[in-house]
Amino acid sequence: MKAVLIDDKQTIRENLRLIMEIYLPQVEVIGEAGGVKEGLALLKRLQPELVFLDISMDDGTGFDLLALYGEVNFRLIFISGHEEYALKAFKFSAIDYIVKPVDPDELVKAVKKAEKISFTDQNREVNNYLQQTNGLPANSQQEQKILLSDKQHAYWVHHDEIIRCEASSNYTIFYLIDKRQLVISKTLKHFEASFPKDRYFRSHQSHMVNLTHLDQYLKSEGGELLMKDGSLVPLANRRKEAFLKQVEQ
Repeated sequence: MKAVLIDDKQTIRENLRLIMEIYLPQVEVIGEAGGVKEGLALLKRLQPELVFLDISMDDGTGFDLLALYGEVNFRLIFISGHEEYALKAFKFSAIDYIVKPVDPDELVKAVKKAEKISFTDQNREVNNYLQQTNGLPANSQQEQKILLSDKQHAYWVHHDEIIRCEASSNYTIFYLIDKRQLVISKTLKHFEASFPKDRYFRSHQSHMVNLTHLDQYLKSEGGELLMKDGSLVPLANRRKEAFLKQVEQ
């Protein structure tokens, strides 16, 4: 089985190669890439049978790559640095994943599972998951949700329900239209990278707003955004030009 490795950490790719040489001689690694753009070109050029795909990379996510690629005609194994609620779903579908640092036994199990999966099942599961995790292109008319999880609960939330997000150390507070506040143990930067660029705007180092819930732009007091729930969000001076350009578009 011809495979490619797409991960922004060279050490991870080297470790995967080494494990497969020892435990999975039937897998031939024919190429590597360190990001979304490079990985997309690699997939189109080599047409591999199996892809090991990192979820979070410097220039985007594995979901971004899949959305750009289109119909999945290869077997897919995700690579993750964290065991999260969203990833647990893979164990019950045609998609599998392994957690860094890679355990040889888990890698062997994942490859054996991939060998039994049809491309039809794989493509259906990938498309379903892209829809659920907002991996679809921003102009998609399909319903978009995101999975937000804390230590005890996991919430499926429509993007339309999110008014704004606020950074709090290594956590992000989500303010919803039903007055709930969800505290999620991921940074605001994490969500900024994965949320639709035409809908959300990072107005300040500690704030990101959903523009569909924007009521007014207040030019006084250095610039503030009045949201439809009555909350005021600061707009940093260096972000004003980008904000005005985005709302005009």
